[in-house]
Amino acid sequence: HTFLDITAVANLDFEGRQVPTQTTPFESTARPFSGNFFGRPNSFFTLDFFSYSFDLFHGDGAFKPVDWRIKLTPTFGISNFSFSEVAQTSPNVLQGTVRTREVWALQEAFVEYKIADLGPDYDFISVRAGTQPFNADFRGFLFSDMNRGIRLFGSQFSNRDQFNLVYFRQWEKDTNTGL
Repeated sequence: HTFLDITAVANLDFEGRQVPTQTTPFESTARPFSGNFFGRPNSFFTLDFFSYSFDLFHGDGAFKPVDWRIKLTPTFGISNFSFSEVAQTSPNVLQGTVRTREVWALQEAFVEYKIADLGPDYDFISVRAGTQPFNADFRGFLFSDMNRGIRLFGSQFSNRDQFNLVYFRQWEKDTNTGL
């Protein structure tokens, strides 16, 4: 009745585009017959995430909620911004036209424990503490994030009613990757 679920995910996003890009006020563009304000329009962005999820849980695998769970999801993120004009990746033009940043975070790290069964139809009450996902609505359109928190949740009346009582503490995220 004890299971280990290991998942690996690579989310690789890239975008190449041509949009009007301003030049800096003190340096001129490298293209001699372009406008005074706009320089070369080329830019390229990559935002790559590599996640490994380890989910150890105990319980009946089919219908009942888990008795206990420990979940860890470390994530490594790489962001790369490349422009054709200086002063786009940093105000200091000496830093060039390319910026690469690497960051890692523990996206999920929580423990969950079923406090009690509330009836014969698999109604339950559980508590979860740690860094965990939060959705403001059931599809995640309004707000979806990973934050530290404590969640008391469960169901009753043959799973017709579900309840959640949560407290979350917002973390400051990395600007480039959102981790």
